[in-house]
Amino acid sequence: VLRHSCLSALDHLETVASATKKATSSSVEERLLAVLFLRRHQSPKLVEFLSDSDPAIRTEVIRAIYDTKVLDTWVGDRLAALDGHGLAETVQRRIVGANYRKGKAGNAKRLIALASDSKLHKSVRQAALHGLRMWETSIDTDPVLGHYRPQIFKERTMKQLGADLTGPLRQFISRKQDSSLTALATKLAGDCGVALDLATSRKQVVDATLDSELRVATLDSIARAGQSTDDDLIVQLLKDKEPLLQAAALRHGFARDLDGVAELGYTAIKSGPIPAARSGIAGFAMRDPSTLKALWLSREKSLRKELWLDAYLALSTAKDNKAKAAAASFAAQDPYNVFSLSAAGGDSLAGGLVFRNQGACLQCHKIGSEGGVQGPDLSIVAERL
Repeated sequence: VLRHSCLSALDHLETVASATKKATSSSVEERLLAVLFLRRHQSPKLVEFLSDSDPAIRTEVIRAIYDTKVLDTWVGDRLAALDGHGLAETVQRRIVGANYRKGKAGNAKRLIALASDSKLHKSVRQAALHGLRMWETSIDTDPVLGHYRPQIFKERTMKQLGADLTGPLRQFISRKQDSSLTALATKLAGDCGVALDLATSRKQVVDATLDSELRVATLDSIARAGQSTDDDLIVQLLKDKEPLLQAAALRHGFARDLDGVAELGYTAIKSGPIPAARSGIAGFAMRDPSTLKALWLSREKSLRKELWLDAYLALSTAKDNKAKAAAASFAAQDPYNVFSLSAAGGDSLAGGLVFRNQGACLQCHKIGSEGGVQGPDLSIVAERL
């Protein structure tokens, strides 16, 4: 309270120049007040404190630069160049966010370097890869703070990103590391057109000892190569014990219109794992919407409730007008009908992706040991509510 009162007074009495001089003060409190003063004035002179000997002051400087318009000055480049070692997760994320916002080729390579750094929090390393996957997407919401902070990309393309990152990305994927990071990087390679070694990928995708997310990303990479010789491999993976692999193989089987895929898709919808059933629904929406419409109209007997939301969404976006009409009729009966579908449906993996990354939810809320303390702990929110 006293510090805040002093800061409010200094805000009227002092100048940017006098605050900057405090960078050499022996008093931690004086230097901290100077940083907070410069934050209020959104001054690039914050850079004078960026290498302060006190970690708490360095943290406040990083927050002050990132959270204000100073980020869009040359000082933001200095922030983006930091390694983030020893800092809190939310502060490390600001370094990732700075590189994403700056958006030059050097920043893209910096994000790969941050993703490679084992001294950083795992979620921060993942965020660096998510940022690269969204490289050419114009966004309105700050990925760290969650507030309105638009940026429009005109010259950033995934194609150019692929050209800039071919070497570093292949090297990153070849490293022995957390499989979730390798999986994200493999998806990124597909997003930006970086070709991976197919022989290695074919061995990797059938290795049941590997994480399922990595195997799915590898299968997606193989399928993107478009070689018909991989049709047999996809058919083989349709019977894999891992539900996510079944789902991915079914998705690619429908895309390639492989023999027997419709029958396997129907079986998955009726009795297979939920992820595979979702792929079956998506496949019928693309190839045979009339079958999906029939399942929907008899959903009380034909569809598990966990699949109603997927079926409704698939019908709503189908190219077949009769299929669309079936979904529209359901929504027209009662607007609440659509919302009620989420009671048993939805994809928790997709929700987790938003919660941990784009939604900035972990800034304020905790799940287990991760997250902030500003908002309620959400670890047992379903049980509590």
